[in-house]
Amino acid sequence: MSQRPSDLAQILFVPAVLAAVSGAGLVLALLVDGPLDALTWPAIGAPPAVILWALAKRRAPRH
Repeated sequence: MSQRPSDLAQILFVPAVLAAVSGAGLVLALLVDGPLDALTWPAIGAPPAVILWALAKRRAPRH
């Protein structure tokens, strides 16, 4: 049996980090131009990537 987060800080830690990374990526995308835009793509793409990972993990067959 896996451990479950017990307090609010543990539950909200990952969503808060994703929000901060995504927000920083969006701000940087507005401020920088040219090849530096490529540096912001992973930050902006992190939340959808995590959602797809979680959906794939949820639908994976369990043994």
